[in-house]
Amino acid sequence: LNNVWKRNCSQVGKQPKITTHYSIVPRETDKRWEGIDMERVADEADVVIVGAGPAGLTTAIKLKQLANQDGRELRVCVVEKASEVGAHTLSGACLEPRALNELFPDWKERNAPLHTPVKQDRFAFLTKTDRYSIPILPGNCLTIFVCMVLLFTIMGITSSD
Repeated sequence: LNNVWKRNCSQVGKQPKITTHYSIVPRETDKRWEGIDMERVADEADVVIVGAGPAGLTTAIKLKQLANQDGRELRVCVVEKASEVGAHTLSGACLEPRALNELFPDWKERNAPLHTPVKQDRFAFLTKTDRYSIPILPGNCLTIFVCMVLLFTIMGITSSD
């Protein structure tokens, strides 16, 4: 371990600097920024949410639903660093759909691509050579398996309506 530490510490300062932060490498002299338009965009919104992840999209959708119920106009803007909604999410997950039912009571009628109910759970601790079963409590009959990227894409479309 001591040798690994010394070897890794001896490499400090020898690695190439990879950064695009303008205070370290000015964009005017950084070839990676040639031809890229850095024009700033200004917009007005009642609420700005940073991040189009599960919390950000849920917040945007719920705010719009509440505003619509009250007959109020509410401009909600979701800012996301990824190229599209869902680009930085997990590939798949098991989801207990209670929160989804509250947010979109008609998600089944909308043909949401959530068609794979979880019928059995098995959990295990895996090592290089062995598998050890871990007991779990029953009761996940309402759980569904979802493609998170697809779910967030649909939430993104819904939040822009």
